[in-house]
Amino acid sequence: MTNTSTRAATTPPTRLQRWKAGFVSWVKGGFVPEPISRWEWFIMRLLFGAMLVWIFTDWHPFRHVSQDKPKGIANFVDLTWLHYGARDEGEGQMAVNEAGEKSRVSARGAGPLTWVPRAGLYEEFLVIACFLVAIYILGYGIRFVLPVLAILHMLVWTYHDSQGYTYHGHQMISIMLFGQAAVAWWKWKKPDAEQRAQLWYYSRGIILAGYITSVVTKIINSKGMWLWNSQYLSVEIIKTHRLSFYKDLEVEFAGDPSSATLMLHHPYLALLLFDVGFFIELFAWVGLRDRKWSSFMGISIIILHLSIAWLMRLSFTNHQILCFIFLVNVPWLITLAVSRARSPHLTPQQTLS
Repeated sequence: MTNTSTRAATTPPTRLQRWKAGFVSWVKGGFVPEPISRWEWFIMRLLFGAMLVWIFTDWHPFRHVSQDKPKGIANFVDLTWLHYGARDEGEGQMAVNEAGEKSRVSARGAGPLTWVPRAGLYEEFLVIACFLVAIYILGYGIRFVLPVLAILHMLVWTYHDSQGYTYHGHQMISIMLFGQAAVAWWKWKKPDAEQRAQLWYYSRGIILAGYITSVVTKIINSKGMWLWNSQYLSVEIIKTHRLSFYKDLEVEFAGDPSSATLMLHHPYLALLLFDVGFFIELFAWVGLRDRKWSSFMGISIIILHLSIAWLMRLSFTNHQILCFIFLVNVPWLITLAVSRARSPHLTPQQTLS
């Protein structure tokens, strides 16, 4: 009995056991909120705030006074009031409401922004958003500022999408605003350093969770066959391209895209390209381990989106910007490179001081 126990104790671990132990050790060594310096978090707030202002000024006119394809809260709430700003019976464009009645909406802005050549409460929202973004960037009262920004963004773009112009890039922005607001209220009594760490950690988590959800959806909808069926996506790309051409007869969509044609004739190349993207989404969660993995995953996701834009003409600019701000963290990478050049033995955390 003793000899058996001795042999079991001295038997070297198998390769699988070593891998398992290494993976457990790797997981335990991260996946917790990391300290983030004031200047890092300020730069992130500054860039995110600039992005919000850009989004609020990225005007897509509401085409008609209707939400005929309701999305989200538009299924329960009438958002057509967002369409009207200053009214002037003698000026502006004709609008049609759900009852088919025509009315003239002023081409001028609403309230104090009468000089703005467009109509709707969007202008008031823009002014309020700019004011709140400035407060957010300065770091004051963010638990009050963020919920209002989230509601403003959700209202405008829900109404926009409810008119049939769905763009999924704005959903991530609303989720980010609501998520940061929730963390700000949850941790508002904690020290400033812990609040920063928690806000950054969960901001990254919100982004990465979106990609994990995407890959789970692919697996469910394809009944587990997505990896193999991805070789046929080139056919869908060509079909979408042709539909875009016949819709508006735009010259840029004439002919089949060369990238899709190439993959159509080389299906295993299509498998390689699309399946790499699949695994990037599948392992997006590793971006929560620490700073280095966050940067690596952020860069990988941005490259994934750039390849999708090239292959499929589908641009997710908002997702790329969020990855750039919260995952890649370029200012820290620059600081890390400079610090390592001066002192090669510095750890990533020591570069924050």
